Amino acid sequence: MYSVPLRVAFIGLLLTSLFVSVLMVHAVSGPIIYSVHAKATPEGTLYAGETAIITGDGLLGALTIQLGNQEPKFVQVVSHSDTSVEFIVPAWGFNAGVSMVITNAAGEKSDYYGVSIIAGGSVDADMEAVVAPIPEPHVSVPFPHTSAHIENVQSAANPEGVIDAGHRASIYGTGLAGPLTIHIGIQNPVTVKAVGPSDGFAEFLMPKRLQSESTVITVTNASGRISNEYRMTVQVDGTLSVETNSVEELIRRGGQYDAREFVEKVGPFSVVPGAIRLLQGTIPTTDTTLLLDIGDTGVAVAPTEEEVVIYDHDFEVITQELTITETGIEVAGNPVSISASDVAATLELQPESIELRDAGDRAVYDMKTDETRNLFGVIPLEVSATIVVDAENAEILEKKLPWYGFMTTEKVDTNLE
Repeated sequence: MYSVPLRVAFIGLLLTSLFVSVLMVHAVSGPIIYSVHAKATPEGTLYAGETAIITGDGLLGALTIQLGNQEPKFVQVVSHSDTSVEFIVPAWGFNAGVSMVITNAAGEKSDYYGVSIIAGGSVDADMEAVVAPIPEPHVSVPFPHTSAHIENVQSAANPEGVIDAGHRASIYGTGLAGPLTIHIGIQNPVTVKAVGPSDGFAEFLMPKRLQSESTVITVTNASGRISNEYRMTVQVDGTLSVETNSVEELIRRGGQYDAREFVEKVGPFSVVPGAIRLLQGTIPTTDTTLLLDIGDTGVAVAPTEEEVVIYDHDFEVITQELTITETGIEVAGNPVSISASDVAATLELQPESIELRDAGDRAVYDMKTDETRNLFGVIPLEVSATIVVDAENAEILEKKLPWYGFMTTEKVDTNLE
């Protein structure tokens, strides 16, 4: 027979194990959505103004149901079941694919779940009566960890690659399910939030513009993957600017345009500080931005009063003159075939400044960066270096150091095995 103290300890251990087990069973980290549907509709398809049913877990108590991300609508309900709840879908002014998320009384949120809402009920006065394509209704939760790719962007009955400012636009591609961050433009990009209801479709509201322009769009998906750059035209009042106006007029007006369309109309032209130089003459401007590709990378070129700036992702590349042709950018007749951002990525550099210049028989990038070297072979010293790189093939041509550079040596990583 066990002694009394041993029995007490044994009983205490059993009670402790039971208590921990109960805590683990009831430790639900927020509500979970398994499916959403209306009566007699496929999973993920709802009718505005009618009853819908959510099945899941952790649904007991007071809940806030959010539909949509850009102009969200909220529904307050109290559920008497841990696994299901009914609610009335708010009135919606157009067919749309939106996200749903549930917040419980403790402030815990569910994963996003994509649904298709078929318009019905009363239309809100502040919403457009625009019929958008209804996307595929089902989205698996959690969202798949896939790369994002844009195949087409358009709105309403416009041609592929043409959207209307101030209206809804659709993105078709892959890896679009879940919360998305949409970047529009290269220089001072506009960011728009959206939620893709399916892997192949998403919808967003294009911000208003004062004038038509050519620009690029990228998408960062729920997995944090950035899509390809897709070139599109944003039109105002249904007019495509380059088609209806002369290049000279557009340059004087300012704005953002596709450089290829300018080349098609007027041939090769140069960008210099404070102006754009056409065969027909030089037009002063510091308000015009031109979009084009260097290799596979989209960039924006803009003249300022003192220099010409190439906006290349996080870099601002400075130059004094460049020529835009059918094949891309040239400096003094020498081609620029690889972008500065691609060079930096290839060489694993983080330059503080970059200049594109003519080196006689080639165009080069001067990339200024800091590196740690050893003074007299032993004393660590931060040194400013300039890496000269061929802008056609990313070959390192020269490394320039300060005058005392001859007294330093490259630092050797002693942690290498």
